[in-house]
Amino acid sequence: MQKFTFALFAIFCFGFASLTRGQEPRAIILFTAENLGPGDLDQDRILLPNLKMLINESARYNSFYSSSARRNVAFHSMYTGQDSGISNIRSEYKTLPTPQEATPFLASELTKLGYLTTFIGTWPYEGDENYSPEKLGFQLFYGQINDDKKQSLRFPKSLNFANELIELNNPDIPRHFTFIPGTDIDKPISYNQFRGTSYAPQILHQATLKFIDQQINDKSKFFLHYAHSGLEPGLNAKQEDYADFLGRIPDIPYSGQKGFSPLYAPRANQLALLQELDRHLGDIIDKLKSNEIFKDTLFIFTSPNTASDAGGRDLEFFNSLGDKRGMRGDYYEAGLLVPFLAHWPKILKAGNINQDLSSQTSIFTSILSVAKNESKPLFLPKTELYWEDQAYLAIRKGSYKLIQKQSLLTPASIQLFDLSSDPKEEKNLAEEKASEVKSLLEAAAARHIAHPSAPSLFDPKVEAPPTE
Repeated sequence: MQKFTFALFAIFCFGFASLTRGQEPRAIILFTAENLGPGDLDQDRILLPNLKMLINESARYNSFYSSSARRNVAFHSMYTGQDSGISNIRSEYKTLPTPQEATPFLASELTKLGYLTTFIGTWPYEGDENYSPEKLGFQLFYGQINDDKKQSLRFPKSLNFANELIELNNPDIPRHFTFIPGTDIDKPISYNQFRGTSYAPQILHQATLKFIDQQINDKSKFFLHYAHSGLEPGLNAKQEDYADFLGRIPDIPYSGQKGFSPLYAPRANQLALLQELDRHLGDIIDKLKSNEIFKDTLFIFTSPNTASDAGGRDLEFFNSLGDKRGMRGDYYEAGLLVPFLAHWPKILKAGNINQDLSSQTSIFTSILSVAKNESKPLFLPKTELYWEDQAYLAIRKGSYKLIQKQSLLTPASIQLFDLSSDPKEEKNLAEEKASEVKSLLEAAAARHIAHPSAPSLFDPKVEAPPTE
């Protein structure tokens, strides 16, 4: 750990030139927490005082959509303002498509405006050199580039701190594992192999607080994307937090049958991770308030993707999906709706609840508008939202939502829902609303732009499914 301590000291003693400030934000913080569903902020299993405080002091958007059921697509949308009909990243590819030339990235644009741009957390594009933090405009990076599937997400063997590899005191922990037949999964000792001693989210959180301290002392303008692990699958919480909840609620061991590491008490781990998320959020806001710059901070809290039951997560017990249909990976409402809070008191009213349609594409335009000191409405409502994957498309226009699944072997399947009267998407109106189906398919076709390195089954002359 001596190497780690020295690296932190070296990194955070590095100063940046003080910049002249106008009416633009002193700080812009995009706080994304993994795998939060539309019901997670309102669950009643655990008190989340810091999230509640942020809700009270921010504008809340209850019809805010992820731009994709895929994490890497969602991040790309936030960084470029492009939805998945335009973006060259539209699915979970083994090899990412070649970046589009001259694409403006959020961090690059903010650098031009005098902001120090920093990413802390788990990088969504693994080790692809074309999509490195530097290539996407970030000047500093602290976190994980998870191209090693043998490393645990929360107990990895190393972290990257400003291009220096920091070794952690963790053993090899498989990211995905199922017990061999005959293992006694009711014994806690069977799960010890999936927990290390150096807990990455806590290390990264301390790095975040030190980074903010440094920028406050330097009087620098900064943009921080804090990609918090949140409820990312592989729900092994820090031992101290986990122990607080173990045995306090009914629990059933998870043996790894839905991917990721087994958990002796998955519900206790999820409660511990919600507590951790709330505490980390509170630490950052308290630091900004104590230095009297929270009022000069554009602070956004959201999730790149909605909730999934992967890794043993109990969605029903925590009401993570609310009363909506679906989950992460599909195109029903609960597969796309994510929590969204925005704090910028010069434009946004505290406690305001907005029901207008909006999506992650508006993060790019709204952050740049504020950074340029443009007094424009933020997160403007959309009249139409569009999503696509390799074999799926979905479009929402007004109250109608259409989902189409394309196949090379069978006719396309189409579902149409009227969300004003059927918010749970239970009644398929495709047959009785032929004119609406036709209109929405035409609108979807206009939103789809073929890209040579990101083919889909909606492109002409596609003869085989693209490589996933």
